[in-house]
Amino acid sequence: MTAGNRRSKRIIEQTISYVESKNVLLEEPEATKKTTKKPRESTKTKTDENKKNSIPKAKKASSIPKSIIAPIIENQKLTVIVDGISSETIFAEAMKHFTKNDSKLIELIGKCPKPRFFVEGKSETSAFESLAKSIISQQISRSAALSVFTKLKVNFGVRIKGLDDKNFKTTTVLQDDFEAKNKDDYIISPDSILKHDPEELRTAGLSSRKVEYMMSLANYFKSKGISDSTFNTMSNDEISAALIEIKGIGQWTIDMFLIFYLARLDVMPTLDLEVKKAMCRHFNKPFTKKTPTSEELIELSQIWAPYRSIACWYMYQQRDYAP
Repeated sequence: MTAGNRRSKRIIEQTISYVESKNVLLEEPEATKKTTKKPRESTKTKTDENKKNSIPKAKKASSIPKSIIAPIIENQKLTVIVDGISSETIFAEAMKHFTKNDSKLIELIGKCPKPRFFVEGKSETSAFESLAKSIISQQISRSAALSVFTKLKVNFGVRIKGLDDKNFKTTTVLQDDFEAKNKDDYIISPDSILKHDPEELRTAGLSSRKVEYMMSLANYFKSKGISDSTFNTMSNDEISAALIEIKGIGQWTIDMFLIFYLARLDVMPTLDLEVKKAMCRHFNKPFTKKTPTSEELIELSQIWAPYRSIACWYMYQQRDYAP
């Protein structure tokens, strides 16, 4: 099974677990139903029970809390549910809004793929893991960050399922191969980080400063009893005010968390240099050390509201698709 398949499988399992906790029944997609024959009597009983208890998805969509992102399977394709609405529906509404308010953005969108974070769902398993990954990513390349994040998960995370790794500890090459193949089978949590000494965490490739930030993040989540559900009823401003207290977490990291993990649709990351430069090109505004200001960026982005997160994702793509 490939890493992508393992990730998709785990996302589906997490979604089913969440939905079952809300007493919602999921129908198995036709394409994935097992064809193994069962005794006639037991099949009939199960079918009758499902008919009696099944609840149409459409009627239960509104029960999903604010900002819960739940990937589901439709015709063997992942669809993301945000606030009880499919990402495809939200994306269509955003396109209508952009068509009416910013034809230049629509032209750019036509050259780009759809936002992966919005169409496929988040890749991290928890809010803690998402913020930890952001700390790791500070001031290093994407590939280097992924390598450190993988080592941290495999060596200091919690194993999701049983793995026989005794044959992968003999050489660096084999260890790297093991990490690459099994990174999706581990998760990190505040407890899994706090039970290790800072010097141990450095062996994953973290600097002393980033280890300090990681420990600060873990202590904050543990002491406050924070879980993913904590953020469901909080506004963007409330989340910002809470997370900014953590050493190593700034507003840019918070904005990335709001967009890419919580899928908040109307976030304007004013501190993101790439977005700032792209917006200057898009709106034909001069870019200097002092301009545009955060206030000016917010004003310019008003024509994208309430879908500024989606629009900003396309600003990231501008350099590659509209040079």
